[in-house]
Amino acid sequence: MTRSEITTFLNELFEHHHKNMCYAKEVTFNYGMQDMFRVDYVTFKPRNQSVSGIEQGIVTAYEIKSCLDDYKSKNGHNMFFDKNYYVMTMETLVAIDARVKWLDWGRGCYVPVPQRWTVQQERETPTKFGTLDFKAEMQRLARWDLVCAIKTKQQDRNIPLSTCLFNMLRSGK
Repeated sequence: MTRSEITTFLNELFEHHHKNMCYAKEVTFNYGMQDMFRVDYVTFKPRNQSVSGIEQGIVTAYEIKSCLDDYKSKNGHNMFFDKNYYVMTMETLVAIDARVKWLDWGRGCYVPVPQRWTVQQERETPTKFGTLDFKAEMQRLARWDLVCAIKTKQQDRNIPLSTCLFNMLRSGK
């Protein structure tokens, strides 16, 4: 797979595994201002269905990173929410793992793992996405799981909940 095909695969896998959640894609914050930024995916999970439960809901950001160069770029490191995750291949995670203090940054990571595999098995023998057939894997999305390889700590959100929800609605799905 090429870099763009890996990005498409990760996007489709994310959407496949979050189809029953409230999420928005390509969410723009601070629209029309100099400090405008875009987040690949934003999810919202209310604590419960009461007014206070909705107000205490958790906003989570996900940034898709297809390779080490994509991770090293200045774009897509917008982590201002309750929980913040990267979605990347295990190959990419292994390449940057030694350089990053994940928990210090309040960031976690999700990786695609073939069904019935553990994160540890995928870490020991990472799937070589460069050798996979893109069309075949897109037809077999159900054979992949999106698994949390590194959990993040919940932190204080820098953006009001109403702003997050408004921007999610404005972006569509």
